Parts: sequence; structure tokens; C-alpha cells
Amino acid sequence: MASPSPVRRPRLLIGACVAAALAVMAATAVVGTALTRGPATDYTGVAWAPTDGPALLSSPVVSPEPLTFGYVLPEPIEENDPAVTATGEEAVPVGIERVGVELAIREINATGGVLGHRLPDPVAGREPPVSVPAGPVAAEVVAQGVHVLVGGGTPVGARAMRPDVTGAGVLMCSGADTRADAADDLYFSASHTWEQAARALARAAVADGHRSAAVIVDEGDFGADMAAAVEDELHAAGVETTTERVRMDVEGGTLADPLRGLSDIGPFDTDAVILAEDLPGVHAGENGHLDTPAERLYVTGPAMPGERTSTYAHPGTAAFRDALIAFEPAAERNGADPAAAASAFDCVTATALAAQSAGSVEPADIAAHLPRVTSGDHACGGYAHCLDLLLEGEDIAYVGPRGPLRWDGPGAPSVVPVGLSGPNTTGPGPVVGLSD
Repeated sequence: MASPSPVRRPRLLIGACVAAALAVMAATAVVGTALTRGPATDYTGVAWAPTDGPALLSSPVVSPEPLTFGYVLPEPIEENDPAVTATGEEAVPVGIERVGVELAIREINATGGVLGHRLPDPVAGREPPVSVPAGPVAAEVVAQGVHVLVGGGTPVGARAMRPDVTGAGVLMCSGADTRADAADDLYFSASHTWEQAARALARAAVADGHRSAAVIVDEGDFGADMAAAVEDELHAAGVETTTERVRMDVEGGTLADPLRGLSDIGPFDTDAVILAEDLPGVHAGENGHLDTPAERLYVTGPAMPGERTSTYAHPGTAAFRDALIAFEPAAERNGADPAAAASAFDCVTATALAAQSAGSVEPADIAAHLPRVTSGDHACGGYAHCLDLLLEGEDIAYVGPRGPLRWDGPGAPSVVPVGLSGPNTTGPGPVVGLSD
């Protein structure tokens, strides 16, 4: 696969929204961590750390061409940009996912690159709004000879561009797909799934000492999968459950009032109430929907610290946020969510390690080695640490800025950090539920 000409990114524009969100996130939102069920790898004492100066580790295998990344991700766009009016697109003050990609490439190159080559600048593509097909943009990036594409910034965008990427024989890694499947050997997601978020909530309820729980899900197939995930976790811990399946009110194909289906259920005499659905806006007692005290309520996103226990995309460690801001100060000024950058960073770093492990930049070879570099016996924090162990012949388990990240095959990761916040979490605490 021929290497494309480098495409340099424009400087990030300075936006105008939520000026101090990174600082707020660091102070209030990262108050607990849950992990999906995982392997027996010992991660004790291993954490991601930025590369401390050039390491310049030499690879014994040199590929005939450099590993080349592309991305299709949201670009910075201001309120007064004509595209906002013309397409209905929302303003995006910082292309934070792109910053994650480029920070990872800088870290990799500071260590010596991959298979004897520095990584060229990524081939850039702007992800369109969800109402516009993303496939043609991805196809343009793929046509420039990339081996790996990172995208998109939304689950809808990622799934829309997937056929144009993997169908062309290019590996794709999404940092946003919360419903990734394993149907495509060249498609990987670095995001937790909704089912994994539901499992994290169930483990939080167990850790909080609850011995009975009401589980509320939609009556459709997705709700059945969520119910099974939560019940599996709770029953394994000896927690009694009762499950309510409600029909979310739909008008014209959209959720007009996703909470209306909750009006006729409850109150519950169980210790905990777990609402395992993607239903933003659910609050304890709001509009009479749920007569449940906040300390007993567990909801899959978004994070609402102090109101109820909820899950959110993990933003990574303070060290990662500091590295992100040092690399692109606009990230702090614009209040961009570092979680999106962390997952994109993981996509680049893990696939680079897989290429080094495979001794090849061919997408199929990289895909085959992604499980190998994330599920070994030796946990390692960051590219330099992991590459050092790889070159010594060790089996490694990559730990990124969010924590351990493991794939057993294509699709969603089997181990992934999930942010957890709520009235019963008091600060960065122990990992919940990392077990076979």
C-alpha cells in the first residue's frame, strides 16, 4: 500500500463554549472508575505516562513503508461559520479527537516510530453532520493510501463510514461506537458499550451494599440485552432483582418523551433502582416519573455528580489531560471533553503497537495482533514502555490514559474503563469488578 503525501492540519480555532470544562471535569466528574469484566492480567501499579524525552528505541524489523493513519473526525467550527447556518451543524470549538490522534503520533515518533519509520502526518477528513453521509469523506481519506483510519466522532458517523473503510481493506478504529459488533475483522471500537456501562452500574450498586434492585429497561430487543447484562451481574453477587420493561413513547420515529413510559411504574421498595437505558434527562422524582431517592438511583449516563449514580465516557488521568493541554492549549480554553481525545489516542497507540508486534503495516496483520498487544501477561503504560517490552520479546497488555484496554477480537473491547459518578462515590477509588 503506497504511502500518501503528508496532510498537515490547520491550527485549531478558538471557540467560545464552556471555558473551564477540563478543570471542572478534573475536580468533580472523575470520582470513581468501573471496569468491565476482564482477564487475569495484573495491572497493579501500572499507569499511562507521557513519553519523557526521546527514547529512540530501534526496531529489529523495518517495514518497506511507514505506517500511515487517517482520520474522519469533527473539525473546529465557530458559531459564525457559514456551515452552521447552511447545514444545521452545531458549532464545535475544538477538534478534540484529532488532538488525541496527533498527540499519540507525536509520542510514538518521540520513541522512534514504528518498524523503523517515523509516522507521517495523518491524512485528514472532516466528519459531516449526522444528516450527511460520512462514507464519501472516509472513502477520500482511504484513497490516499492509509493503513488505519480513526473515526468517527459519533456512533452514527462511525457506523456510516465503516463499509467504505473496511470494505477497502483498511483497518478502522472508532473511539465513539457504543454498539460495536464483531462482524467485521477490520473494525475495532475503543469505546465502552451501553451493555458494559450497565454492567458497571450493577457493580456499583453491589459495591454500595444494595441487596435488591429494580431494573428498568425498554421493552425492545436492546432493552432485553441490557436487562440480561444487569441481571447477570446482580445475580452473581446474590442481589435479588425485579425487572420492569416499559415502552418509550415514540412520535414520528423520534423519542418525543422518553420518560413517559416510566409514569406508571414505581415507587419501588427495593434497595436500588437501575435505569439501564440511554435516557438523558432522567432525574430522581422529575415530573413524577420516578419516586426514587437519588442515592438509590443508578442511570446509564450522562454524568450528574451528586444527583444519582451514573456512567460516562472516561476522560483519562490528570497526567493525560496535562499532556493534552501542553500539546494543544486550545483544549483547555475551549473546555473540550478529554474523553474523546483519550479514546482516539488509544486507537492510534494500540494499533501502532500491533503493527510493531506483527512486523507489518498491512491492516489485516495489525488487526490480528491487536488482541495480542492488549491481553498479554505484562501490563505496560504507554507506547514507550510497551515497545520496550515488545522488543524484549514479552507478551504485553497495553494500558492507556483511561486505564487497561483489551480486545479479544474485533468489535468492542472486552476490558475498558467506564467513568462513574454519584452521591456514593467520594473520589478516585478502587477499580470495581476486574475479574475473570
